[in-house]
Amino acid sequence: MFTGNIKKYFLPALLIAAFAVSLLKPSTDSITLVAHKIQTKLNAVEESFETAAKGKILKQELAKGNEAAPIIEDLKAQDVLLFYYKSDTLTHWTTNNVLPLSSPASIDEGTSLIKLRNGWYQLLKWNDSATNETILGLIAIKYEYPFENKFLKNDFALGFQVPHNIELSEQK
Repeated sequence: MFTGNIKKYFLPALLIAAFAVSLLKPSTDSITLVAHKIQTKLNAVEESFETAAKGKILKQELAKGNEAAPIIEDLKAQDVLLFYYKSDTLTHWTTNNVLPLSSPASIDEGTSLIKLRNGWYQLLKWNDSATNETILGLIAIKYEYPFENKFLKNDFALGFQVPHNIELSEQK
């Protein structure tokens, strides 16, 4: 009779406790799901960058320094940092948060992952050899500062809930 009462009350109590814990525990996505979300966002931004870079408007507005142009505002809203080079000389940039490489000639055209002084970025490069113009786009993936404080945090930049034990490293 005693074991009957335990079975009668223990299982429902255990289910209620499990339900309460699941409500109180912060939800974290699996690493595969987080990676998929990041990849999906980066792919969408890369496509927007390529479409804008292939057209004439982005180059014209960057050459004029018109950061209020809708095409530049759209890329900035997607967290793309832009650097415009004419004849291998940096002539316009939309941010001071990160220093780009001194010469875009050393960068392969297309997309790559790059570690800069303050973190990891997806680097997008578009080059027009006929006009000798290059546009670099940087998308912050993870900030890594030499020290942390209440303003500088070594966190992922894309707004995803990535567990703190996940790091990026160069593949060797």
